[in-house]
Amino acid sequence: MTSSKVWSILLLVCLVFLFFLPREIAYPESRNDIVMSFFIVVVIPFLVYKIVIPFDEEGIVTTFICLVSTIIFGFAIAQFHDYQKEKELRMHGVKTKCFVIDRKMTYKGGSYDIKCKYLVNGKEIKTYFHNEGKNEYKVGNTLELVYNKEFPKMYRINIE
Repeated sequence: MTSSKVWSILLLVCLVFLFFLPREIAYPESRNDIVMSFFIVVVIPFLVYKIVIPFDEEGIVTTFICLVSTIIFGFAIAQFHDYQKEKELRMHGVKTKCFVIDRKMTYKGGSYDIKCKYLVNGKEIKTYFHNEGKNEYKVGNTLELVYNKEFPKMYRINIE
């Protein structure tokens, strides 16, 4: 088997893994996008580079293709995950109330990120920080939240 085929298979396996990420990895206890970002920004471009470089002696086209692949695959993976999440929440979603437990000003300034908690079968679950946009929610406020009854760490806060 040629090395180009090996790199192509590795790229395919990597993409399948990223698109069909297990829930436990996609929704960890604490948000850590470093692993996903590493795959999208480093691993995918490297594999694309190894596949394309034999056909481009100067490397200019290869560099461009690697950059574009990062943007295209990153966007596609994010959109696919959002679609899957919304689909699962429509099928298995349960509405509940969540309470704002923390807020912090965003790095851009002017708006705030809020962190909430909600109860599922007596177990307290904390959300990640989400931008609330309007700067109207304070600690102690109540919001509506939809969580997946089969996997409660998957949720959507309904920020109006």
